[in-house]
Amino acid sequence: MTRKIAVVWAAEDTAAALHARYRAEAVIEVRTRLHALWLLRRGEPPAAVAAAVGVGLRSVHRWLQWYREDGLATVCGRRRGGPGRAIAF
Repeated sequence: MTRKIAVVWAAEDTAAALHARYRAEAVIEVRTRLHALWLLRRGEPPAAVAAAVGVGLRSVHRWLQWYREDGLATVCGRRRGGPGRAIAF
């Protein structure tokens, strides 16, 4: 049995909005994160989301932590290997 995750989603981050943003994203690593957030927003458990997007469970939990701390802009703006330069979107 999987445990339900607790996320306080921003009002503008509806499942439909996340899906549209995911579909429109050109940067592959950001697209993967948005795909994961969209699936989580729909109620999928983190383990199923990790399998669906092809990443480890720890990555999904890290993205959720970023979202909880600073919102969607941080999830989209982080770069692999460190913060680096922000990705403009």
